Amino acid sequence: MTAQQFFGLGIVTLWHPVVLVESLVIQALYIWIVVGSGRRFFTHSQAASPGQITRFLAGMWIFYLAFGSPIDYLADHLLFSNYMLQNILEMIAMTPLLLSGLPAWLMEPIVQPIVQTKTYKLVSKPFIRALTFNVVFVVFHLPPVFNQTLLHPGLHVFEHFVFFLIAIFLWMPIVSQTPLVARLRPAAQVVYIFFAGNLLMPLIILLLFTQYPFYSFYLQVPRVFGTTVLGDQQLGLIVMLVGMLIPFFSLGVYAYSRYDNALLYR
Repeated sequence: MTAQQFFGLGIVTLWHPVVLVESLVIQALYIWIVVGSGRRFFTHSQAASPGQITRFLAGMWIFYLAFGSPIDYLADHLLFSNYMLQNILEMIAMTPLLLSGLPAWLMEPIVQPIVQTKTYKLVSKPFIRALTFNVVFVVFHLPPVFNQTLLHPGLHVFEHFVFFLIAIFLWMPIVSQTPLVARLRPAAQVVYIFFAGNLLMPLIILLLFTQYPFYSFYLQVPRVFGTTVLGDQQLGLIVMLVGMLIPFFSLGVYAYSRYDNALLYR
């Protein structure tokens, strides 16, 4: 498939107006709730800060970029590299921005019944959070599972829903706006981020240097923009590697900068 053929697919196919409308409706609803008359339906509500509003709206536009732009069509049908880009946008950019944009009084009606369950208390330890995120991500990318999700749109939607949930689970100790889910101390954030960001690295590096296509689905689809199956696979792993390393490293540096080094000395 040439670039001309790809862009000739049309606006509806490549830019998903329905997803754009969904994003705009959610943004309007959010503004109505956090700064408008919708606040009266929530006890102890306060106007959201400009920073919270900016982060939430940015998260919603990243949502549209990931699922409403040509990235989505390429990810669903043609390119593994775009699929990985979509995952990074969803889990590493969109999710923490949305969470950090929700005021505590808006989150707590949903969060409170969850954190009171015995299951949550068992799995909410930082080590379990990071391990769960990485194990679920790996399982969904085992060839038999991943090929099926690409062949069945319903499974693909379910996959992204699960990724959104595990991303929430991962990011809450870092960006939580409610004391119901306490943020980790800066020193603990450094360890947590380092651990979560490095669990996948051996697998990524192993697949990066393999000489064989890992997913049979991409052997059956048209090639676009002159890419090869193996080259696209390697590019996708680079996108994932860089897309995780840079944000996690930046967050680690930020968390470390907030740590009082005087505590290391007598």
